[in-house]
Amino acid sequence: MRDDYLLDDLDTIPDPIQLSSDALNEYRRLMIDIKTRSEFIEQLDTSLPRHIGWLESVCLQIRKILENIAYACLVANGQHMPNKIRRKYNPDEILSKLDQVIPGCWPEPVLANKPEPTARRHPQDAGTIDTRPSGDWLIRAELPEIYGRLGDLLHNRNPLRSSYNDINYFITRLPKWHHRIRRLLTKHKIAIIREEEMYLVQISPNGVTITPFVRIGPT
Repeated sequence: MRDDYLLDDLDTIPDPIQLSSDALNEYRRLMIDIKTRSEFIEQLDTSLPRHIGWLESVCLQIRKILENIAYACLVANGQHMPNKIRRKYNPDEILSKLDQVIPGCWPEPVLANKPEPTARRHPQDAGTIDTRPSGDWLIRAELPEIYGRLGDLLHNRNPLRSSYNDINYFITRLPKWHHRIRRLLTKHKIAIIREEEMYLVQISPNGVTITPFVRIGPT
C-alpha cells in the first residue's frame, strides 16, 4: 500500500495535528536507547561464546528493548490515555490498552522512496512511504510470549520443579528475535491516532532521525 506525503514544515502546520516536541524528544530518546542496546548485543555476539552469560545478557537487552517499544507507542499517544494506562509498565498491558483506543498502534516498518531527481514535484516533496511487503519483522502478537520467555530465563529456577529452560532454544531464538526487532524499527512509521499525521523514524549508525510528513495521497 502506498501513501504520498510532503515533508512537513513544522513552522506552518497547525499544532493540533502534531506530536508535541516533548513527545518527539522522548520517542527519539527511547529509539536511541534501543539502538544502544542493539549495538551492545552485537558486541556480545562477537566477544562471548554461547554460554549462560551471553544468554542472560542478550535476554536482558531484548527484554528492555521490548519494553521501550511499548513505551514509545504510549509516548506517541499518551495525551489521549487516562493516567491509569500512562502509569503501566508491563509492555503487553500497555499495548493491549492502546489497542482498544488505537487499533494497530504497533510501529509499521516502511520503505521510504525518494522521487526521481528529474521529476516535477513540490519543492518539499520527499517521495513516497510504502509498506514493506515482507513479514520478517517482529509483530505485535509475538511480544507477550517472547517477553515472558525472556523473563523466565532471567530468573533462577527452583531445582525441585520439573520444568526447565531449554538453553538450546534460546541460543537459536535470540539472534532471530533481535533481527526481527531491527527489521521492525530501522525505518518505521509512528502509529498515532490522526491519519493525516505521519512521522518517519530512521535508525542508522549515525543516530536516530524523526521526519514529520503530511498526507497528500488517498486516506
